[in-house]
Amino acid sequence: MTGFFLFASGPVLLALVHDHDTKHMSFINGIYMTISFVLSSVMVLLVGWAADKFGLIFSYKIMAAVAIGSIPFVLSLKSDKNERKR
Repeated sequence: MTGFFLFASGPVLLALVHDHDTKHMSFINGIYMTISFVLSSVMVLLVGWAADKFGLIFSYKIMAAVAIGSIPFVLSLKSDKNERKR
């Protein structure tokens, strides 16, 4: 179940990355994939460490609070006023 939530946001974020109009799309895609892999690995390690140190239930509560804390950053993302019609 944790793996589903770990990888569920990947396609959505990749679609956001591909919405940028640039000549270097393969480079941007590679940067995104690198950052995604590294951050996922680090987060799994941190959750495991916190679960060993503080207990699994408390660790999940902390991670849920951190996730809720990201909502203002998501809301601050710029929206494209001239969205492309598909």
